[in-house]
Amino acid sequence: MSAERVPLTRDRIVQSALGLARNEGLAGVSMRKLAQELGVEAMSLYHHVPNKRALLILMADRSLATLPPSDPNLPWTDRLVKLLDGIFHAGVENPAMISVLASQQLDPTELEASEFSALTLIESVLAILSESGLAVEQRVHVYNTLINLVYGFVLARTQGLALSPTKIAAMDRGRGSGSWESFPALGELLPALDAADPAVDLRFSLGLYVEALAGLLARGN
Repeated sequence: MSAERVPLTRDRIVQSALGLARNEGLAGVSMRKLAQELGVEAMSLYHHVPNKRALLILMADRSLATLPPSDPNLPWTDRLVKLLDGIFHAGVENPAMISVLASQQLDPTELEASEFSALTLIESVLAILSESGLAVEQRVHVYNTLINLVYGFVLARTQGLALSPTKIAAMDRGRGSGSWESFPALGELLPALDAADPAVDLRFSLGLYVEALAGLLARGN
């Protein structure tokens, strides 16, 4: 007797897509490959998810829904750093999430069953910035800068895109030279640079950025 066929649901589709993204990166997620993973025809997916963009939003929703709520008793600067740090860690687990936020391709009319966690999160970031007293144009600059900063650190962690000193050293040895005498500043920091954690670097960068914002506001913009 054949095994009972597991019903195809939106939840199964999203869960399988998240697995593909973790194993092959966001570029590895396609409706065709997803159908193969689930053992169904590609057209059957469209009864549950209208298109790949909708799928990415649903994937983002799944991760964003796990973020802890913001503590209203904290200063806006602390809440902003904690929220963005949470986005980073969720983005490392699910690259679709940070891609959706960075592209800002969100339309509430496209997904009737979505909880719109991505839209809610964007609203949360912008609501915190609205408390800062920054002008509208400044908030736009700050939002775009911070989201792309987080996006860059997610890429550094998940795809190893940063050119680390170890990679530089390997290239240097490939040229027949292993000496750092010509690069004393780099040589001095080499061990610490190789041991650097993108998550720690991000928190440091966010701290500097929001501190600069607070200083800007204190000077009256």
